[in-house]
Amino acid sequence: MKYRKVQNYQLVTTWEYKTSIALDRIIHTEYIDLIKGLLVMKKGFCFSPSGPAIATKNIMRAVCAHDAGYWLIRNGHLETYWKEPFDDLLHELCLKEGMSRIRAKWIYKTVVTFGDASVDPANREKVKTAP
Repeated sequence: MKYRKVQNYQLVTTWEYKTSIALDRIIHTEYIDLIKGLLVMKKGFCFSPSGPAIATKNIMRAVCAHDAGYWLIRNGHLETYWKEPFDDLLHELCLKEGMSRIRAKWIYKTVVTFGDASVDPANREKVKTAP
């Protein structure tokens, strides 16, 4: 048996969001696709607000898209310089969902300041084996 720890929330339907992150290639994984800027988070994708962020309705789409981007970076599908565009996407979605500008800016500054470890390939989720 192989297993790994998962995060707090899991998509029960696929969700797509058109971003400005348009690549010259298609990224296709089990739970995330990135096709000419269309970020597709598939049913089963796990995500979670981290740190001091509170899981309110107006943060969930932003966190889902942001976590998908960080996962793609951390797992070698995107270069680390894509962290900034995904941080910007988080901020954009927070505002689009009706979050106050103050809270959205605070969340944005938090990921800009403390998010580097979350895109580091050394911090990929570890798959473990039960005896």
